Amino acid sequence: MRRIVILVGRTELQPRQEIVSRLRQSGYMVQLADDFHDALAVIPTTCPDVIVLFLNQKAVPASAWEVIRVGRRAADAAVVVLTSSQAPKVRVAVLQGGADACLAVPVSPDVLLACIDSLIRRRPRRIQAGKAPFVLHDLYVDFHTREVRVRGERKNLTPQEFDLLAALIDCSQSPVADDRKVLETVFPEASGNREILRQYIWRLRCKIEPDPRAPQYILHDPESGYRLGG
Repeated sequence: MRRIVILVGRTELQPRQEIVSRLRQSGYMVQLADDFHDALAVIPTTCPDVIVLFLNQKAVPASAWEVIRVGRRAADAAVVVLTSSQAPKVRVAVLQGGADACLAVPVSPDVLLACIDSLIRRRPRRIQAGKAPFVLHDLYVDFHTREVRVRGERKNLTPQEFDLLAALIDCSQSPVADDRKVLETVFPEASGNREILRQYIWRLRCKIEPDPRAPQYILHDPESGYRLGG
């Protein structure tokens, strides 16, 4: 089956056509949307596997957030943001807001293709639609609806926080924890940066642990890494 990529917007810093050509050469079906409003119209009918957003503004406009939200909920699409901003706070904001990767433009079409290929490989593990809910004591995780409850209370996780929890659950089936595997699965753009993992682990603990400083679910072994236990 051919994978579908939607390219949203454009930037003067990089011709869009060179990216389109590279993706099509690699077998992707490419759908173009000139702006965020066009993208909102085509996402429900196209059901893309990946959405690539060109972001020219220094701040993220509300319409861009809506594309990310609709893309994740309506199509369960992975989202890559290409930004002309050099401000770290912009990249942090889009990643925390639901994007899977954030790259600076101009970007090599081959680098973007590698990023998209990586997200496509992760996609079946991330969705896990047919997988039974995971239960650990008072922690309940539904992979199909992406719902998380602790002691019956629903917890609102960002897409990456949920993906991190799902990756930890997958790794918990292995006798040995593997931080590198978790990083490659959830944060492919981080290039093995464990500080990002530690930051997201802390955020996840703050949401699901009774006491994040004395965790019951997300445990850490100094020699092997993070794992789910309890």
